[in-house]
Amino acid sequence: MKIWNFENTFENDGKFNMNRDVELCQAVSTTGVPTLRLYRWKPFTISLGYNQKENVLNLERCNSDDIGIVKRPTGGRAILHAEELTYSVTMRINEKNSAQIYNEISEALIFGLRLYDKKLESVELEKNQIDFTSFYKSHSSIPCFSSSAKYEIKLEDKKLVGSARRVFGNTILQHGSILCGDYHKKLVDYLILSESNLSELKNDLDSKTISIGEITENDVDYSRLASCIKFGFQKKFSIAYSNEIEMIEV
Repeated sequence: MKIWNFENTFENDGKFNMNRDVELCQAVSTTGVPTLRLYRWKPFTISLGYNQKENVLNLERCNSDDIGIVKRPTGGRAILHAEELTYSVTMRINEKNSAQIYNEISEALIFGLRLYDKKLESVELEKNQIDFTSFYKSHSSIPCFSSSAKYEIKLEDKKLVGSARRVFGNTILQHGSILCGDYHKKLVDYLILSESNLSELKNDLDSKTISIGEITENDVDYSRLASCIKFGFQKKFSIAYSNEIEMIEV
């Protein structure tokens, strides 16, 4: 049986969350032991993709509303991290390529989601890949959740889990947001765009995303959801956790 580490670090600010993911990626390069980490965000934070510029954001409004801003070490577009459970996986790339790893991680997440609630039985993988070169030229590309990439998780063509990844030498970092509520849609309130473009983006987020709370019609039990996701990885990867760290939730 393979051995992984597990961490649940609960709520922290954006700088801690992104730095910790990078630290774990550096550690697995040396130890070879993958880590599954689960976490949340306090304060709510907008993360930008590694190559995305801050000039898309209304920095003054972010500051007045106590919305954090951080750059991710991975690609992709802007996300407002709020009512969500975030996962990260750091592991070595051996005989598998990054696409295979992405697929397997998504399957582990699906197992955990289905375990959490029977109303999530119909979640599935996105099978198609959009043309990101063309898509990134449009205003609709600014929010990460306005599109679905191959192997991301959806329900009835609405995105439930959005992920990003990056390869560092012989290791990979993949992390992503499991939407639990609708607060992520408020991202449009912090973007610098014309009224017509903001309206278009709002409609995109309304029509293209869905949350666990919306599906189950109940408040999300984050502790139970974390346990289900953790177990989903155990089953998919046939692993045992040797180093289980759970920080004290404040």
